[in-house]
Amino acid sequence: MIGLQLYTLRHALASESELAETLRRVREIGYSGVEPYVELAERFGLSRFASVVRDAGLRLLTHHLDFTRLEADVAGAAKDCHAMGGRWIVLANVPAEFRSVSGAVTFARRASEVARQLAVEGLGLAFHNHRYEFERDESGLRMFDVLWENASEDLQALIDIGWVHAAGDDPVAWLGTLSGRVPLVHAKDVRGSGTSVQTVAVGEGEVSWPAVVTACEKAGVQWYVVEQDHCADDPFASIARSFTTLRPLLADAP
Repeated sequence: MIGLQLYTLRHALASESELAETLRRVREIGYSGVEPYVELAERFGLSRFASVVRDAGLRLLTHHLDFTRLEADVAGAAKDCHAMGGRWIVLANVPAEFRSVSGAVTFARRASEVARQLAVEGLGLAFHNHRYEFERDESGLRMFDVLWENASEDLQALIDIGWVHAAGDDPVAWLGTLSGRVPLVHAKDVRGSGTSVQTVAVGEGEVSWPAVVTACEKAGVQWYVVEQDHCADDPFASIARSFTTLRPLLADAP
């Protein structure tokens, strides 16, 4: 199934009427679901936002939350996610206080405990990576490796394909390592390296999507969520090209 991270269209979401029109166009392209970013759903109110998404004929896939807020009220977050119709809560970032190798150990254990509590509520907790988790510290260790070495099976991953590639790592290998724990991926393509990395439409960058999709299928990925942080042209044209590239590769899309 192919979804869209609405951060890609953040400039077309200022009002409820604009949100509704944007979602209509997303559905018209062929997308089946959408994912809000942290601030978006709360801007309109969670229930109202979810209602507008449903009215557009789309599924609301996730509820993004800051970890500190989630850990402080797991039951409330679960209630909100169920009310919105989502299946997963996503941690969009490692909190600043845990952004070190030693901090990643603590974060992994605490996030795993929250994931265990959410599993009882029928929800999954997925961690979304960026590129910085792959940077090596003075001892040569990386936060991303340490996090998964210390996380329980309850914690899942939302692997951002583009950022793994931009970090110089192999998303196919990580999909194999975390097989069975990756319900969603961010279908992001990139071009360039270092500070000159550009996000581009799927199929227009350096990622080998046939290999990635094959690995995703083996790993049990359910949703390919297109995300393009910055678009050089019309974002709607970009997401249409991404959909057109992905659709023929998937057995069960849209």
